[in-house]
Amino acid sequence: MSRRRVAVIGGGVSGLTAAYLLRRRYDVVLFEADERIGGHAHTHDVRTADGQDLAVDSGFIVHNDRTYPNLLRLFSELEGPPSRPRCR
Repeated sequence: MSRRRVAVIGGGVSGLTAAYLLRRRYDVVLFEADERIGGHAHTHDVRTADGQDLAVDSGFIVHNDRTYPNLLRLFSELEGPPSRPRCR
């Protein structure tokens, strides 16, 4: 018996989390309109006046145990080997 298919629309943190959790029981395809996944969470490459390249992360305004306990549990679970999500 084949697994049911599920479409997740949007590759921001919510869509990525939904796809990650749903993949345990369903064949999941993630659709993202942008050229990259991550939504508001993004790393910007910035060159300083003296020519150094810096990676500046944006997206999270608040990041702590009290406000986002579920997200922190997910981060803890994801510390395994990285995988490349399939998106269209």
